[in-house]
Amino acid sequence: MSSEAGEFLDTLYEIGALLVFDWGEWNEEAERLFNDPASLASADEVTLRKLLHFHARKDHFSESHFAEMLNSGHINGILRRLKELHT
Repeated sequence: MSSEAGEFLDTLYEIGALLVFDWGEWNEEAERLFNDPASLASADEVTLRKLLHFHARKDHFSESHFAEMLNSGHINGILRRLKELHT
């Protein structure tokens, strides 16, 4: 992961953007949101924060996962939706 991506991930933790929950049981939902842009585009804030937490934690066990989500544009999609909900 690039240093910028690592700093971004650290910032998500620091500002409390990640919603702590039992992320290990959420793999199917995370995959659905990754594979279905329409579902991601209509997701609520709680779901988006769970998704960020899921990807951050998954990266802890599967190095480069978060970088892959960044490179795929998925993290940007999450951030776009969060911005949409807050504007």
